[in-house]
Amino acid sequence: MTRRVALSVDDVPVEIDYFVQSFIDHTIGGMAGALEGVVEIGSLDVSIKGDKVVVDINGKAIALNPFVNRLVKSTLDGLLLPLKGVCSTDGVKLHIDRRLPAQQALPGCQVAEGTLPDPSSVFSG
Repeated sequence: MTRRVALSVDDVPVEIDYFVQSFIDHTIGGMAGALEGVVEIGSLDVSIKGDKVVVDINGKAIALNPFVNRLVKSTLDGLLLPLKGVCSTDGVKLHIDRRLPAQQALPGCQVAEGTLPDPSSVFSG
């Protein structure tokens, strides 16, 4: 399900392997999916500055009550602090993108449709 997970701490990108990407996606994505009013997650952005957690789902900011803010912060602390190179979670930016490549256009850019080869032409003998 995960298409891309990007993580930075204090504006420094953190390399994460497939297992960690999937684990973060399923854990944080599951928490976000349980929030009231969330139907389907195409993209999920979580940022932490100090003790303040900001969650954007599909480009829309989601209000967190103090309990949920602490729960997300504590969960991310537990997930990220064991990672190599992560010493603090006071400046975290996490981006999870579950959309198909044609839906992952950068702001102000258009994605060309039909740019992938026909699978039958790739595997034809």
